[in-house]
Amino acid sequence: MMNQTQLLYFLEVYQCRNITRAAEKLHISRQSLSGCIRDLEHKINVSLFERSKYGLTPTEYAISLSKHAQTIKNEYDQIMCQCDSKAKEHHLRIYATSMLLELLPTEFYEKFISLYPDILLELQELSIMQAFDSLRQKRCDFILTTDSIDFSDFTWKFLFHVKYVALVNKKNPLAQKECIRLKDLQHEKIIGNSKELHYLLNESNYTFNSDFPFQMILDTSNTTLTRRLTKENKGIALLWDYGMYNRELLDDDLVILPLYERFWGTNIYLVENKNNSIDVNKSKFKEYLLNYTKHH
Repeated sequence: MMNQTQLLYFLEVYQCRNITRAAEKLHISRQSLSGCIRDLEHKINVSLFERSKYGLTPTEYAISLSKHAQTIKNEYDQIMCQCDSKAKEHHLRIYATSMLLELLPTEFYEKFISLYPDILLELQELSIMQAFDSLRQKRCDFILTTDSIDFSDFTWKFLFHVKYVALVNKKNPLAQKECIRLKDLQHEKIIGNSKELHYLLNESNYTFNSDFPFQMILDTSNTTLTRRLTKENKGIALLWDYGMYNRELLDDDLVILPLYERFWGTNIYLVENKNNSIDVNKSKFKEYLLNYTKHH
């Protein structure tokens, strides 16, 4: 009836009694969280909260549901802690959001393994909410993310800034340009992450005649799929400039063009839990990552 994400979202809203505060703690937008709660209410055909200008008041059903949901979450957290305690002493868990692991080339991992053969890295891509919940529950050691949210439980370390670029097949006439303007793309088929593109458009206050200026043919952050479709000249991809740090993702049939709107970019951060104990292996990885991104 309720999946893990809905369970966590419901409990946070129940505890905060406020959508905005709950969304901030979950690191998602207010609209996404509100929509999730409404979808859950529609799914179970029961109202969970009475809404007013003063906030949310749980219904009797929500009060009852919260007890069961909290029990399930506590049991899940306990199981995860037991699993973590059996992990190897030199096992480091690195979680990332938004395909950030692809920004680091194979060379990065090969050199780390060569320097520290006894440290086993576990790398996973997760949603923002899942990654931060894992870090809060100490189920991972670090997060790589683009979201610099001021949260008392975490410390943030800036790694680098990455810009958005257009990945264009050389057969496309736009490949002859030195840079791409957003208006050049109004009649093109676009591949990319629509959520991120919406955010960037809002931040840039760019005005178009329609709500969304691009003809999106695929909404994805998967660079492998994006490159394959662009190589087949199915569309133009708008994505982070992976080539800045990962040249192995480039292709002879493709050209990477900067966007004229140069403010389109994002910062990448390394995040850790302030309450994590000092660990030699964590320190080694952090120092290695900071030095690598500084000199590449």
